[in-house]
This record gives sequence, C-alpha cells and structure tokens, in this order.
Amino acid sequence: MNPFNQGGEKMMNTRWFLCLCILVGGLLVGCSNPQKRSAAAQAVIDEQKAEIMKDYRACLKKYEKPEEHEVCERYKGIIDAF
Repeated sequence: MNPFNQGGEKMMNTRWFLCLCILVGGLLVGCSNPQKRSAAAQAVIDEQKAEIMKDYRACLKKYEKPEEHEVCERYKGIIDAF
C-alpha cells in the first residue's frame, strides 16, 4: 500500500458513484421535460379552443336565423382544425 495515496480507492469509488447519480438524475429530468411541455401546450390549446367556442356561440346568438349561421362557420372551421 502506498503511504501517500491513503483513501485513494475510496475517493475513486465515490467519484464514480457521484457521476452515476448525476447521470441518472439528468436522465430523469431530461425525460420528464417533454411530457411537461406537452401538457402545458395542450392546456394552452384547450384554452384557445374554449375561447373560440365561446366566440362561436356568441356569433350564433348574434345571427339567430339559420340562413345567417354561415357567417359563424369560420369559427367552427378553426375549432375543427385543432
């Protein structure tokens, strides 16, 4: 045993363990981010759809006659596009 390198093997094992923990932690954080971003984007889309649906209903109320409903069809088209 080298008297100048006491505990060197323990230090090397500790470094490998820390590197492994950082790697696993990084993978876990990296894998969860796309799911969070997807959920957030879907929430925004749902809010936009609800707002457009609200505008569509208001348009239908404004143009009460069935012949005039064609004016409101653009809202329906936008909702269908989502």
